[in-house]
This record gives sequence, structure tokens and C-alpha cells, in this order.
Amino acid sequence: MIQYRPVKEIHYHEELGQYTTFGICAYRIGPSETEALVRVSDVFLSAHDAECFADRCNRLALDPIHLMDVIADTLGV
Repeated sequence: MIQYRPVKEIHYHEELGQYTTFGICAYRIGPSETEALVRVSDVFLSAHDAECFADRCNRLALDPIHLMDVIADTLGV
């Protein structure tokens, strides 16, 4: 089973200072272990947006191979 979870990240930029973003990580959940498959950093500024995105990916059983495309579509890039 694949499960998507938001990941809180703390960054620092010389001009901006410290700031928080949220990435998305896809995990393979097995009977005895959890394996991180793919992680995309610095996607959302809002925890709520990251959680909603992860929930949508889980609900639709998104294949991790499509994660980057779905992120691009969501952000309108």
C-alpha cells in the first residue's frame, strides 16, 4: 500500500531568514516496515494545503510515478 504524508521542513535563506514549508513524501507501507519511495521538498507554505493534497493523493491511490505531474498541475506550473 502507498501512503502520502506531508513533511514539515525548516529552511533558511540569507535574504528571507528562516521559514517553514511542507513537502510531500510517498511511503510504501508493508506488514513489517515502512519505506520512503519519493520525497518532494518545498511544495506548500501551508500545513493545511499539504495535508489536503496528501489526503487527495491517498484517496485517489496515486501512483508515485505521477507525483511530480500532479504537484505541477496543482500549483499551476
